[in-house]
Amino acid sequence: MRVPNPWRWHAAITIAVLSMALASVGHSQELDDVLLDGICADAGTGPDLQAQCAVFDLDSPTRGAAAAGNNFGIAGGTGRGKTDVRDRLEALREGEEEQGSGQAADWVIGKLGIFISGDGAWLDRDNTGNEIGHDTLTAGFTAGADWRFSDAFIAGAAFSYSRGSTEFNNNAGDLDTDSYSALLFASFAPNDIIYFDAYIGYGFQDYEGKRNIAFVAGGVPVAARANSDTDGTEFTAGMSAAADFALGAFTLGPHAQLDYVDTDVDGYAESGGAGFAAAFGDQSIESTQSVIGVHLSYAASTSWGVLVPYGRLDWVHEFQDKARSIPTSFVQSPGNPFVTRTDKATRDFGRITLGISALWAGGWAAFADYQNEFAQEDQTEHRLSIGLRREF
Repeated sequence: MRVPNPWRWHAAITIAVLSMALASVGHSQELDDVLLDGICADAGTGPDLQAQCAVFDLDSPTRGAAAAGNNFGIAGGTGRGKTDVRDRLEALREGEEEQGSGQAADWVIGKLGIFISGDGAWLDRDNTGNEIGHDTLTAGFTAGADWRFSDAFIAGAAFSYSRGSTEFNNNAGDLDTDSYSALLFASFAPNDIIYFDAYIGYGFQDYEGKRNIAFVAGGVPVAARANSDTDGTEFTAGMSAAADFALGAFTLGPHAQLDYVDTDVDGYAESGGAGFAAAFGDQSIESTQSVIGVHLSYAASTSWGVLVPYGRLDWVHEFQDKARSIPTSFVQSPGNPFVTRTDKATRDFGRITLGISALWAGGWAAFADYQNEFAQEDQTEHRLSIGLRREF
């Protein structure tokens, strides 16, 4: 007859005692209190409970390790739709300059304009002391329409959607983000040199994450997966001013803009995690950025229309988006919170944009451009955009 392993008997008795202990206190005492005050003091505790004892000990360094694994500071669409709208307004103005110059015949300058654009962004972030690095791929589109109220004033609305997929370094997990937003925008050009743009928008985000838990506690390796699902909202607003000076076929000028983004992420509790699921409090992320730069374009007339290569060089300064401390606890131990810290945003970095737009007789226009953010701390980002417009 096979003799049962004595440890298995001990583990079964320990788990039974744990269950009775929890029932006896009527859940007024949390799991970590029961473990630390009673069962964890037993030298014969099995390895699974040894791991939990090591984590729920408030002085244990493994407590943070059990909650680590994802960058919980990732925001949502971060106002991506406003970038597409600005690209569309830039292409529109370049078209107006060539229409007004008489370089092509049969141009259509209609009251109504409709447009659609798509973009893809690639972000690579390194590991830091507070956050695990990741690779993020975001793809989306913006569709909208505008109305020309006069030669000087245009206003419109747009809808934007994007899907972000993040893979965290060291097999720490992944995060999928769906962002939906609506924007109102306007452009005012009192003369042929100066113009002003403004926009305001509101959006929603849906976050679905998986956190791979891997650490050693009490000499016991732990491997598990925790799942999360939460929502967020995003308010965006901004304005810009610029000047265009014509030098033959070249157009050169300065520009400046101010962008504000306020993202709120609902608190959530993970599921699964083999006893190490974590709960995270509400998050509020505010970003205010100023942009100062120069732009240059060149108009080349062809037999079918006008081709306009262009470039922009920007200096971006971040006024907010400070490091945050997110309230955190284990789902089984809500009364003993700690914090998950994020990195602060890079205060100053550069951005270069290179692109080309094409204008055809009959009211059609298209553009494509590439954008790179450089001198960012611990990350690089690339973005490719294309768009099409028709005026009636």
